[in-house]
Amino acid sequence: MEKYPELIKAPECAEQFFNEYKGVMPEKSLIAGFNFALSCDMFHYSFNKYLLKEGNSFYRVGESIRKFFSENTDNPRRAALFSIFVNEYLTVTRDLLLNREYYELMARFDEAEEKALQTVSLQMSEINRSQSID
Repeated sequence: MEKYPELIKAPECAEQFFNEYKGVMPEKSLIAGFNFALSCDMFHYSFNKYLLKEGNSFYRVGESIRKFFSENTDNPRRAALFSIFVNEYLTVTRDLLLNREYYELMARFDEAEEKALQTVSLQMSEINRSQSID
């Protein structure tokens, strides 16, 4: 049996988030929605993998964030929704760790949360800067 089953199970946060916010998604395209949910799942998966394996680097988590933003530089609304997803996901994960008393993961989570939020803020500022120049 796995030690942290709630963190290992298949990601469903992206689907829940997408269903909640699909009314404000900028495009009605099925492919755009699928790509958004896939990007959210990739962030979820890479973040949990980083959290659970002590020797892993933060590179994959940062890469999943940077990849989404680089593919959506022309769509600030979708980028903002992704940043909201990251913030909500981190809040839900923090609550889960505390509720399940996984205190041994909290120091690593705090460090990863700070890096993820910093990366998202940097990427959002780049998109905002490029939008104001146009």
